[in-house]
Amino acid sequence: MTARRHPIRILVPTVLLAACSSSNPPPAPPAAPAANVATTTPAVVPHPPRSPLAAPAVPAAQPDIDTMFPHLAERFDAADTDHDGYLSREEAAAAAPLMARNFDAVDTDHDGRLSREEIRAFLARRYAQHPADDAPAGDAGGSAH
Repeated sequence: MTARRHPIRILVPTVLLAACSSSNPPPAPPAAPAANVATTTPAVVPHPPRSPLAAPAVPAAQPDIDTMFPHLAERFDAADTDHDGYLSREEAAAAAPLMARNFDAVDTDHDGRLSREEIRAFLARRYAQHPADDAPAGDAGGSAH
C-alpha cells in the first residue's frame, strides 16, 4: 500500500523554496555619503513651556547706590585714615561696622583691603537681595546693621 502524501506537506516546502530563490535581488547597501555633506540632522530640543505665573525674563534693575547712600564717598574718605584709597580691616572696624562684619564678603578680590568699587558692589548686592531691610538710614558704614 502506498502512502499518500498530504498536499500541504508538499506545498509548504515548495513555497519556502520559491521565496528563498526569488528573482528579486537583495537590497543594495546604502551609498557612502559625499565628502562635505552632513550625515546627521541636528537634534531639535524644544523649549519647556513657560508657566503663566513665571516671572518675565527681565533682569532686575540695579539699585543706584549713589542716590541711596549720598554720603558714601565722604564716609569712605573719613574711614580711610592713611589715605591710600582702600579700607584696611582695622580702618573698617573703626569707622564702618557693617563693612567690618562683612569684610570677607566685601573683599571680592581677597587682597585684604576694601576698594570703593567693592563696597558699592556689596551694597548693591545686599540691597538687591533685601531691599526693604536695607533702606538707607544715612549710614552706609552700617552702624544700624
